[in-house]
Amino acid sequence: MPIPILLAGLGAVAGIVGAGGHLSAKETNKEAQRVLAEAQKLYNEEKASLERAQRQVRSSRLRPPVLFPW
Repeated sequence: MPIPILLAGLGAVAGIVGAGGHLSAKETNKEAQRVLAEAQKLYNEEKASLERAQRQVRSSRLRPPVLFPW
C-alpha cells in the first residue's frame, strides 16, 4: 500500500520541479526577446546611417568639382 502513495508523492514533486523549470525558461525567453528587439533596433539604425552615408558619397562623386570657388 505505501508504494502507490510514494509514487504519487514523487509524481507531485516532479510536477512542481517541472513547473519551476518552465517559469525559469519563460523568464529567460522574455529576456532573450528583449535583447533581440534591442539588437534589431540598433542594427536598423546603423543600417540607415550607413545608407545615408553611401548616398552622400554617391552624390558628391556625381557633382563636378568646384575649381574656382570665388
